[in-house]
Amino acid sequence: MTEYAFVIADLAGYTALTEAHGGAAAARTVIRFTELTSKALTPGMRLTERVGDQVLIVATTHAAP
Repeated sequence: MTEYAFVIADLAGYTALTEAHGGAAAARTVIRFTELTSKALTPGMRLTERVGDQVLIVATTHAAP
């Protein structure tokens, strides 16, 4: 049996960011967030979905502390 871990992460204050700086700046922030998330993944982890400012990561292994 394979065990999976799921992580859902989003940007705190995204609505306020959008209101203060506009949609284009918020979109750039989400793109950067997604890039950083992808770079932080280790073997056995994958970014499976992004919706708005939220990402879903699925892992079949756990990261060492």
